[in-house]
Amino acid sequence: MIVKHGKSIEITDQLSPKAATAIAQWIGGYTVIYNQKTLASEADYQAWALAGKPPGLRPEINAAAAHFQTDLPFLKDIPSQIRRNAGAKWFESYQASLKGIRSRPTVRAKHKKRNCYVTNELFDVQLLDENRCLIQLKTHSGKRHRGQYLTGVVMPFAAKAAGKALFLSRKGRRFWLSMSFHKELDVMNESAVRQYAVSLTDEELKSQVEGFDLGVKRQSQVVGACTICRMKPLRPGETGRTPRSVSTPIRPNGLRQ
Repeated sequence: MIVKHGKSIEITDQLSPKAATAIAQWIGGYTVIYNQKTLASEADYQAWALAGKPPGLRPEINAAAAHFQTDLPFLKDIPSQIRRNAGAKWFESYQASLKGIRSRPTVRAKHKKRNCYVTNELFDVQLLDENRCLIQLKTHSGKRHRGQYLTGVVMPFAAKAAGKALFLSRKGRRFWLSMSFHKELDVMNESAVRQYAVSLTDEELKSQVEGFDLGVKRQSQVVGACTICRMKPLRPGETGRTPRSVSTPIRPNGLRQ
């Protein structure tokens, strides 16, 4: 079974002053674009709301970021892939917020840890041995900059297992490189686990069980006009308040008793 792992390494001591400045510019430009996309989206939505939310004039949300270079010319100093990735990641976060997977994008503060998403146009992966590889960050992706690297970082996994992107993070004067990689584990599938469990005695099965997953609150069954829900166990500090949909029966006509 192939699973995805992640590894983060602090690279502060491996950076020259020139490399640290370049990576700081990447992260700074990435953050500026992300924040500008957030602010522009909020302004467009407020203007649309004040206009009465006309259906045909809802603000268009996209990943475009090139237009910010007109008012912010310093963004031209960072690779185009960083600018593209900033817009794409912001758009991905916004779409996820519409589905309820995560909260809406917010402005990132300067004093907190920040990062930027770097795709494989800006780094090379070199094989060292079966358990190690070398990640080399390029200065630019163009052919005339071929062989020019900012730094190289040894990662504890094989080159063939390396991901196609990485994150560069910064907080103050400290820098980190994080990357996902694939690892093959000897894990039984569901069918094998079921067959193995059936072959055990009650005592052997009890010794193999570490706990029971009760899952999240979800509808279990409907009896008449009442819905019975399976509830999660309470955590420390939580109240035992029962949702109204469970505590108050509903009549067939939709009114509560």
